[in-house]
Amino acid sequence: MTEKSTSGDSSPVERDTYAGKAKMNAGEVVLGSFTGLDSSGKPRVSFVVDGEQFENCEAKSTVPLSAGEAGRQVVLMFIEQNLSQPVISGFIHNNLDTVLSLTQETLNAEDQTLFSEDSTAPAQLEIDGEPQDRLVFEGKDEIVLKCGEASITLSRDGKLILRGKYILNRSSGVNRILGSSVRVN
Repeated sequence: MTEKSTSGDSSPVERDTYAGKAKMNAGEVVLGSFTGLDSSGKPRVSFVVDGEQFENCEAKSTVPLSAGEAGRQVVLMFIEQNLSQPVISGFIHNNLDTVLSLTQETLNAEDQTLFSEDSTAPAQLEIDGEPQDRLVFEGKDEIVLKCGEASITLSRDGKLILRGKYILNRSSGVNRILGSSVRVN
């Protein structure tokens, strides 16, 4: 390994790295991505320094990690500015991460309420004491489902309007948006 350094200052340090040479200043932090845990439970990260991409590198961490946090942005430091020794010092806070975790907690809580206490079979929907396989709501002009600041509106002219502070659209399969035109913002 080659290195150029002077102790105690913040001059750039050059080190041979996985794919070539990149320079860092002492104390410099890098934003990267937590890519997950390897089979032995060690964290893996990807990051860019001086335009050089480092993919799925083994790292150390100062914060607890779980496989569910893969893809989150992390703050990286390096032991003695050695790019082959990244250390995760924390996560970058993102409001969407908060919404996703709260939504997952809500979904988990809802999942528990959909099942009767004495079995794992889904509870049945009953109206007037009769079990229902399907429920249809029909309104002459409009149907609105509302809770707090969130609402779903179905109108006679074919409009579907979703309103809320945060809208989460999650799919375990293909998530398609089809329309004669699609506008974002």
